[in-house]
Amino acid sequence: SSSNSKTVHLGLLGVKMSWISWCLPCVFLNVGFGASVDVTAAQCVAEEVSIMQKRQTTGTQRLSVECVMHVVEADQISDSSEACDYHYGLCVSEERVHYIRDESRSDHLLLESIVPGSTVLIELEELDIADPVGCTMQSPWNNSESPLYQAISVTSVSGVVLSEVAMSAAQEMDLLMIVVIFPGTDNIWDEGELYAQVFEPGASLNDLFSHSSSGQLSVSSSMTKVVTVTLASDWASAWSSVTNCPYMDVMSEALEAVEEQHEIDPDAYTYREIFMPAGGGCGWAGLASVGCGHPSLGLPRPGACIAWYNYKSTGVRAHELGHNLGLLHAAAESGGAFTEYGDYQSMMGYGAFNAPISYLPSARYQLGFLAEVSGQVIEWAEDSSSPVLLSSTSVELGVGGADAVAVKIPCDDCVPQTSSYASNVGGSLWVTFRGEESSWADEVISSQFRQQVFVHLARWYASVYYGGGTELWATLSEGETYDLPYTGFSVKFCELIDNTSRVSITQGEHNCDATSTVAPTTAAPTTAAPTT
Repeated sequence: SSSNSKTVHLGLLGVKMSWISWCLPCVFLNVGFGASVDVTAAQCVAEEVSIMQKRQTTGTQRLSVECVMHVVEADQISDSSEACDYHYGLCVSEERVHYIRDESRSDHLLLESIVPGSTVLIELEELDIADPVGCTMQSPWNNSESPLYQAISVTSVSGVVLSEVAMSAAQEMDLLMIVVIFPGTDNIWDEGELYAQVFEPGASLNDLFSHSSSGQLSVSSSMTKVVTVTLASDWASAWSSVTNCPYMDVMSEALEAVEEQHEIDPDAYTYREIFMPAGGGCGWAGLASVGCGHPSLGLPRPGACIAWYNYKSTGVRAHELGHNLGLLHAAAESGGAFTEYGDYQSMMGYGAFNAPISYLPSARYQLGFLAEVSGQVIEWAEDSSSPVLLSSTSVELGVGGADAVAVKIPCDDCVPQTSSYASNVGGSLWVTFRGEESSWADEVISSQFRQQVFVHLARWYASVYYGGGTELWATLSEGETYDLPYTGFSVKFCELIDNTSRVSITQGEHNCDATSTVAPTTAAPTTAAPTT
């Protein structure tokens, strides 16, 4: 039965903490600048006080539990204004699954200080929060009739310990694709098609990872496998009448079936993808654990990651595996307001509906694939003002003799324009360029995102494992200027030169003809990685 399978599943999690990276924050995707930072901060404090007062007056439950901790994103990936997302933590003990809020800055600082997959002792307090008004997808806790908690304190019990070490030069992803069949339910997945999406020439997942990492990350053909399993539990046989989306049961029984039906140990793989039948009350297109496969954690990392799919698309796979790597969403303005998936040129936004295109430079930086070195990233200083030659994000680094692929401008006062992230004040502004040509794949992207300079906010985040997501703030054609909020700088797209762009960033008058005197730092930064 479903309850029995869940008992087995949670028991396995208690013994094998590495087999799933669940338990910190999870998100279901929902698809203005504040008056001042002080106002935003005051609103944030008021929100926290309101929540605390509500808990005190309603006599909510507080408990301590030892569990395996992870962050998860669940994606509706819809361009509807009523699309929604949920970012939450999953705390998996031997007895049950606890859903944990991960929305405010204090939540992020507490939960995201833990390495994905660690066993923790966590103090929780029950919350009483309704799903967002107008959301077309029910939250996972309400769908499963489970409470939502806030973390009061988190203490690591066992797991990896962080130290500052350099990331290895090249790593390979090992991938297990699991097609799940339920009796009497149509199977929409094809093994050959799923495998081809990883390795076929052109815009494949392997091309995406290889280009985005400048060859530092690829998918191993010898460590990639696709299998089909049949589940025969009572709930699986009655899938057409199931409404509570038992994705944890699906995962548990699917992983057991892989071993029983194919004699393959699913826990030997880092990245496990589960391709589910439609229905069952699952309103999302994809759902994935976050940061479990961040390159700095070292690969392979057996049993670390999981992703579920309800929607057929190579781009959606690129999106969910991006979550596994540690990336959050790419927002932009849509219909007069910022939406969590609004950026059509990013795989972490609406770009997931297209063939894979390289991850944004700020995301590649978060993953450790770009650094403040010549030809890669320039960190803009307060007194910097000379023009910069930027290479296209769609070609190899250094093409055309460019100074960099991106300029990074620290912005401690930047307020996200996506309302649900308004309290995450800080981050950095990124100036990038995408040309007409691509040197790595058959990129499919609208002409409005070619031959343009872009300004993105990389939102503040507590840990590189989970990131903060991005927001597209400006798109510039040749000759256009944009004042960078909160910084005093202005950026001008001076000139298009073949597949590069000449860009001026200054606090004074733009002088596009000045000689470039940019001198980026040359020491590659170290990235937090575990030692055992």
